[in-house]
Amino acid sequence: MCEKCIPFDKQIARYRFFQGRVTDQQTLDTIKRLLAELDEKKKANHPDSESAP
Repeated sequence: MCEKCIPFDKQIARYRFFQGRVTDQQTLDTIKRLLAELDEKKKANHPDSESAP
């Protein structure tokens, strides 16, 4: 893990924590969208590396 990804990983961990404890569907959908955005930002930090299947 690179230093640029540490803040993203912390946010991802926080959202996953809430995802397991929330039952409201609208909130779950928002968390899912935020997780996807954070994943894209992490990938943007590493344009040369390919993601593993």
